[in-house]
Amino acid sequence: MAKSNQQYWKDRMDEILAYVDQSDINFFDELQSIYQEFYRETNKELFAFYAKYAKDNKITLQETQKRLMREDLSDYKATAEQYFKQAEKDPELLKRLNAMYTAAKATRLEALNFHIEWLMGRLNGKLQMSFKTYLEQTAKYVWKKVVFGNSPSTLSPHILKEILGRPWNGINYSQSLWGNTDKLAEDLRKIFLMGFKKGLGPAEMARLLRKKYNVQRAQAETIIRTDGTNVINNATAERYRQAGLTKYQFWAHIDSRTTETCKDLHRDIFLLEDYQPGLNAPPMHYGCRSSIVPDDEELGMEEDFQGNTKRKNEEYAKRKSK
Repeated sequence: MAKSNQQYWKDRMDEILAYVDQSDINFFDELQSIYQEFYRETNKELFAFYAKYAKDNKITLQETQKRLMREDLSDYKATAEQYFKQAEKDPELLKRLNAMYTAAKATRLEALNFHIEWLMGRLNGKLQMSFKTYLEQTAKYVWKKVVFGNSPSTLSPHILKEILGRPWNGINYSQSLWGNTDKLAEDLRKIFLMGFKKGLGPAEMARLLRKKYNVQRAQAETIIRTDGTNVINNATAERYRQAGLTKYQFWAHIDSRTTETCKDLHRDIFLLEDYQPGLNAPPMHYGCRSSIVPDDEELGMEEDFQGNTKRKNEEYAKRKSK
């Protein structure tokens, strides 16, 4: 492959990023539906709480801090047991439920917060499934687009797992999502506490809840953009390794929105063995859309490497057959 073909790889990465940008828009519609679903469920819990304990849609903080008695306490314990059983396959959710659960002396507010924690766990579970599916599709698309000669066309499950699991900024997408839903749960608890102190009604509380859901949904969109970039470059880097390349060039899309961090790294050359997202490879920041391309000096060498690999594999197959 001639040096002049490096432009081909720059254009190819632009093509991949453009495809993913469009995919992001479609995926954001799915996120919107998921967050709306759980906003409605949160409202349902809140309005049920007011219907049970409030008078004329007003309830004081002191009244929310009364202990559950008899039937309410019994219902709370039965519901908690059901939640724990259903969360057995999700260690992270189970840990959070255990931290929230108060057995014999639960207050009305604690029971409400416990139900919300369960909702947040279910929300996170749905987001985890959607994110994983989306990122897997992104990785497979990149794998088909970044091809050198006889590169294997099939993305093996263990390589796919490595591509998705490689952390950015010290955490992977799954941990980012848990952080996002934990923040939403914390914000909802703060709204309840503040609302009951001020004597707000359920409709006023619902408007505040909607704002928090919208904020966390926007942050989830940022997570998917960033981790999408991470997956794109992880898959590309793995293709380069398989092709026998040893270096890559940091390639920033230069426009008015490009950060100084990416501008400073633009065109810098790094060793693939030192590849580390967030340090010398994209993403460098949230929402990053920089990419990597082959080093000029190595273009053409991958053909020799793959030819040697193919010959070695053929010779091994002949020896094995004998």
